[in-house]
Amino acid sequence: MELPDSQLGKTMGMLSDVFVADRNEATAILQDGPIGAFPTYQAKSLDPVTLGRLEAVLVAKPFAQIGGKLTTDHFESESGESGIHDVRRSLVEALAAMPSEAVARTAADWAEAEEWYGATGPDLEPIVRGLMQLAALARQANKSLWVWWSL
Repeated sequence: MELPDSQLGKTMGMLSDVFVADRNEATAILQDGPIGAFPTYQAKSLDPVTLGRLEAVLVAKPFAQIGGKLTTDHFESESGESGIHDVRRSLVEALAAMPSEAVARTAADWAEAEEWYGATGPDLEPIVRGLMQLAALARQANKSLWVWWSL
């Protein structure tokens, strides 16, 4: 299943496809990406820092307390032009448990992160919804969320 990409994703940052897979499945698509192989949400600029900022919003903690280890696994292709990293399990759980009525407030709070360069809550709402859907799928399948990135 491919989820629709966000309008924000069309305008800023590096390519970043979030997908549901286990570790072996994730590393197998390192070069080509997850589209067509796994449930995927396409966006741009989703990296460990922006996702850490989202987790800070969801668990109501300062980013400095979330920081430290934002990812456990990170792999790059031989060319260095693409790679994958995992999404912290605590963020996956928080997204999967988030009620849909909290999306607008969460997106508005997340938009305040300087990494979004002036994006608004409504800009980020589709991303939050897409991540929620994937987190629910990951939890149900007992798999992880990963981000495939490409320059």
